[in-house]
Order: sequence, then structure tokens, then C-alpha cells
Amino acid sequence: MGIGSKSDSWKLLTLWISAHLNSGELPSHETVFNFLKVKKDIKIAIIGLGYVGLPLAIEFSKYFKVVGFDLSKKRVEDLKNGFDINKETKKENLISSKNLLFCSDIGNVSNSNVFIITVPTPVDI
Repeated sequence: MGIGSKSDSWKLLTLWISAHLNSGELPSHETVFNFLKVKKDIKIAIIGLGYVGLPLAIEFSKYFKVVGFDLSKKRVEDLKNGFDINKETKKENLISSKNLLFCSDIGNVSNSNVFIITVPTPVDI
């Protein structure tokens, strides 16, 4: 599976929960699901909706309220209309996510309590 896949999302989620539980080990699937049931107050902001951020936003929105933020207003409008120029996901995934808000207004992330930054890393060649 590539970057931003379901597997990567699961790994990131389990690492975050492990850190939250102050444990040095990755939690079991059962621990993760029990944690998800209890933590209803988690609001995640994904900053950057490219090939990493978009799949994470979609996957996390299955469990939590998620705000997907991108500077590009065109990108946000395309995603709201079910179009992903990067072809990382299908239209159904974009429009069926009930817990996912796409935005280009940074004010929409202010109520989040978990922030995941997925912006390009500058590379000098």
C-alpha cells in the first residue's frame, strides 16, 4: 500500500493512541476500538489535503469529526464537489463522509484538539 493508505492511517492512529495512553507499545485492535468508543470529543484538523492528507482525513472521519484544511480554495471546492485531481480517492468517499468538513478558512480548525500537518517538505536539489 502507498503513502496515505488505510494501513498508514491505522499505523498513525495506533501511534497516536499509544502516545496518549503513555505506552511504549502499539495497542491491540481491541484497545484502539475501545479507545475510539470513549474518546468522542476528539476533533482532528488535517492541514494539507494532498496525497497524504486527503486519505488521512477520509479515514479518520470514519471515527472522529475532521476538518480538512487546504490553502487552495480550488482544491477545497473540487473536494466538496467530489473531485480529486490526485485520484487518491473516489467521489463516493468524498461526498459520503458525514464527519468531514473541507475548508480553506483557517478559522474552521480552531475547535480541533488534534492537528496533523501534511504539507510538502521543501527540497533543494
